[in-house]
Amino acid sequence: MTEYCRPSTSNSTLERLQNNYSNYEQQQQHLMKPTLSKSSCWGDCQVCGDRATGKHYGVIACEGCKGFFKRSVRNKLIYTCRAKGCCIIDKVQRNRCQRCRLEKCFKAGMNQSAVQCERKPLMISPPMSMTSNRTMVDEKRKCYHNVEDSIMPITPPASLCDPTSPHGNFNEIVDILGPQHAEFKLFIPSLAARDFSMDYIHEFATRLLFVSVDWCRSISSFRSLRKPDQIALLQKSWPEIFLIGIAQFVERFPFSPLFAYAAADLRQTSEERRDQGVVRPIPKHSKFDNVMVVKNFVFSFARMELDSMEFAYVKAIVLFNADPHIPVADPKQIEILQEQSHCAFKRYMDNKYPTQPERFAKVLLKLPSIRAIDKSSIEELFFASLIGKVRISDIMDNIVAQTHDF
Repeated sequence: MTEYCRPSTSNSTLERLQNNYSNYEQQQQHLMKPTLSKSSCWGDCQVCGDRATGKHYGVIACEGCKGFFKRSVRNKLIYTCRAKGCCIIDKVQRNRCQRCRLEKCFKAGMNQSAVQCERKPLMISPPMSMTSNRTMVDEKRKCYHNVEDSIMPITPPASLCDPTSPHGNFNEIVDILGPQHAEFKLFIPSLAARDFSMDYIHEFATRLLFVSVDWCRSISSFRSLRKPDQIALLQKSWPEIFLIGIAQFVERFPFSPLFAYAAADLRQTSEERRDQGVVRPIPKHSKFDNVMVVKNFVFSFARMELDSMEFAYVKAIVLFNADPHIPVADPKQIEILQEQSHCAFKRYMDNKYPTQPERFAKVLLKLPSIRAIDKSSIEELFFASLIGKVRISDIMDNIVAQTHDF
């Protein structure tokens, strides 16, 4: 059997994140897909015993095992087993050991060449979306004013989105988002307030991170970029998109566990300083300070009461706001995508909220405040228990590999 390799440095880290996300995928599929009598005729998955949905790669299997096998083969992964290959793989425990699960997929008869054949068309020629998108971008360049070599600022020049400007045709603005991008499906289990804990926060955060990356990759203009540029943009923008996602679901996000966690850390720090005879005030940027900064931004952003399409445009603006310090292969195209995001957002607001001409500026003025939030503090609050000191940016390419294909 051919084995597939993942760098060992982030194996355990990614396993924890992937297990959380795999559980999320299974729960989401169960809720979103009605049980059909047609699918029941397939019986049980030959790998884990869950309800099969068809014959996948030569074996009757469920959606979970189908996706797991495809990701493992496509990304050439190898997993380690802590129980010397003796793990039980069933519906409940299939995510506990990826090594044994992959072994069982092969033993059941799953054909790796069937997965590889799915990729051949991509190797023969560039995806149609990439070719068509580049052509479209080239055609629309003339619709904008002359662009300087520097990266676009947060607020675009007024002439870009001004229908009366001689520098551009407002009616021909390319909209990089469609109605489908207004959908941001995040399955959040309902719990009583007494059941909220930091474990719940970590699970919420993991789900939100994966779904946010998945959403970014659903944008065809983003996928038209070179893979290293995609990773670079995600590494730069994930904290902002993540916090915007919390603001989008603020009514269902409990801050109480974060406050309890920060308060406990504050007490412990105070006691340690007292025992050491330190009388100076506790320095700033404590966990409590970080929680307050996040909370203040989230609630401030949520108070604007954006609709789902506005949230989508804001995320796109953040995604394509290239940082001059981040090396990318095609900064000009990213700059154009940023322009398109701004202008399409303004056109949407002008059409949807014609009596609120200041709404566009108010939203953009919120973005600098989110960039002031330290990325490491977000990682410490929401992901430290899962990934330790590993940075999300360092494993972003692995996270992308675990999201859906488009």
